[in-house]
Amino acid sequence: PRRVTWRGVGFEPADWQRVLEIASAAAECMRQRFSVLMLPHHTQMITLLMFAIRACGARSMGTGANRLPKTMLARVGTGEGKSLIIAMVAAFVAKRGLRAHVINDNKILAQRDFDASQSLFSALGLHASSDRSDLKNKDCQIVYCTGDDVEEACLDMLIEGNVEEYEEGLKEAVLIVDEVDGLIFDKGTVSAKTFEDREFSEWVSEWLGQLELKGEVERDWDDFRAQGECSLRIQKETEQAYVDLFKKKEGIDFAIRGGVPYMLDPKTSVIREDAWALWMEALKKHRTEGSYSVKYKYVKAILCRLQCFMSYSCIFGLTGSLGRNSEKDYLRDHYEAAAWNVPFFLDTCRDEHRSSSSSSGAATTDEPLQIGDRINVITENGDTVVELDLIGTEGLVGSIVDHRPSEQEFLIEFSDGRALWYP
Repeated sequence: PRRVTWRGVGFEPADWQRVLEIASAAAECMRQRFSVLMLPHHTQMITLLMFAIRACGARSMGTGANRLPKTMLARVGTGEGKSLIIAMVAAFVAKRGLRAHVINDNKILAQRDFDASQSLFSALGLHASSDRSDLKNKDCQIVYCTGDDVEEACLDMLIEGNVEEYEEGLKEAVLIVDEVDGLIFDKGTVSAKTFEDREFSEWVSEWLGQLELKGEVERDWDDFRAQGECSLRIQKETEQAYVDLFKKKEGIDFAIRGGVPYMLDPKTSVIREDAWALWMEALKKHRTEGSYSVKYKYVKAILCRLQCFMSYSCIFGLTGSLGRNSEKDYLRDHYEAAAWNVPFFLDTCRDEHRSSSSSSGAATTDEPLQIGDRINVITENGDTVVELDLIGTEGLVGSIVDHRPSEQEFLIEFSDGRALWYP
């Protein structure tokens, strides 16, 4: 195999061998699981190679490193096998002597993906884990976890006074994110960290019990004088939380899973496993007829999630949609991100470009358009494209990056940053 260079990074013959070893192990694991020989397909291998080349520059500190994107985002279509791609990328990172931290926004999905990939890691002789504590273990090559786990590990080291040592260790680690848009856009750049106060928890638990039995809080006035305004304020919070719990609706504010209520994200309606609210504590106690041990928490720290994630040597993200220009600008400005569209598997199986060439070398639009097509615009009118031709590699002007099937419209993005809809 030849040596490949990209922005000063070398992809050596030994790296090609690592890719072949990983792909072979993945095929064998699939054969053992389904009794059918299934090789990683083109889309998966293209994505693996793109991330692998960037991983080869993870330790680069020279001039070439300044030309490398800190974050690389790949748009991979639904059903193309992102979980296997992530596992193979993590394996390559580990084989390269780095640590790979694979994060999902959901603990159950993170554990599911880890369980599905464990046989691959074992076949390659890699030490992998789904235990959050292994994020700080430099001997653990691959860790599957959630974004909150990464934040908590960072916060723990900050509290212990070892954050500089922790961040230095992350220079030897790569962060791999499944559904990166949910992690970055839905949660923002900072997060509030809550801590339990046991004494306050005892107060709240007792008051909620009184509200359940008698409909009001019976105060010990000697105790009130001892605790003062703090006790009165928490009591009012507790009384309001008890009122609120009867206003909350299942499927809108919370969901029941395994008999336990969880808060739902107000924007995405996704379960927020670690979210806390006093009304939720009141709801849990109410549903268990008083047997639940209430936890009273308050915000004690504001963590910069951006700094936490950007401490890694690089970030690899996969998503089904890269968003519009405003979202891409946000990623470029805050995460130093470069993004690309991975071709769909069926498109990689075609012998030639789908369109037939005319005498001038340009293709006609008689063939159906799709995401990834390269476009040569002939006529524009305001913010829309009136007339266009499909083209090959020469004379590239723009490419289709989005599609509205219901309206048969296509979003064309140009190298100068503009984006126009057609027709």
